[in-house]
Amino acid sequence: MSGYWLALLAALAWSLPPILSRPAIRDGLPPLAAVAANAMIALPLGYGIICALGRRGALRRLDRRALIYLGLTGLCSTAGFLCMFTALRTESVAATMALISSYPLWNLLAVWLVERDERITWRLLIGTLAIVAGVVVVVS
Repeated sequence: MSGYWLALLAALAWSLPPILSRPAIRDGLPPLAAVAANAMIALPLGYGIICALGRRGALRRLDRRALIYLGLTGLCSTAGFLCMFTALRTESVAATMALISSYPLWNLLAVWLVERDERITWRLLIGTLAIVAGVVVVVS
């Protein structure tokens, strides 16, 4: 059950960057500079949290495969933030985030193509389609 609470906290945390960054972006901050600023803040903060929790050893135990996957994750996250910040230059926060909220459909497709350990149930498929239908209603 704590995983669900953490997921909700993640959703709250992810809801704030577009709102907090939009004024700077609308005032002319290039989207790539916004991505770089986020990374410059997130990297030392994340490392500090890892050190405070006494988990530095976990960083040393990362193997090549894990580093490749984490590198791909970083590329995808950077691309996502770059696209979001660029969209925020011209579109409202609500419309931008509604469209970004269609990601469960893309996630479901990627899970189906790549992840062999997860089963896609009818409930999951219907719930995902309902989320995307809600996005369509909001954006239309």
